[in-house]
Amino acid sequence: MYKVYFSDQKPSRSAAQNRYLWGVVYKTIADDTGYEPEEVHEVMKAKFSLKTSFDFAGEVIESTKSTTLMDTGEMSIYIDSIIKWAAEHYINIPNANAVPDDAYIDYLETKK
Repeated sequence: MYKVYFSDQKPSRSAAQNRYLWGVVYKTIADDTGYEPEEVHEVMKAKFSLKTSFDFAGEVIESTKSTTLMDTGEMSIYIDSIIKWAAEHYINIPNANAVPDDAYIDYLETKK
């Protein structure tokens, strides 16, 4: 006997999205605010990736969704939300197409 399950399979975030997020978006905000990119990451997750669930007693639990679990669509929305927020706070995030790859390799190399 066999069971077969079908579900939507969405592509997980891309490496390019992750490089852009960390090497350009977070780095730009960090440079402008004086915080570390990891601190920016935690604040942005709390702001733009909140999820609501319920415990066994039916009480509301709010937590953040890890960006590693986001699919490409969710990651695009997350990044766009951060860029919009940054613009409202006079922080200009360069467009992903306008940034050469070597511009954000620096930050990734320091993470090793």
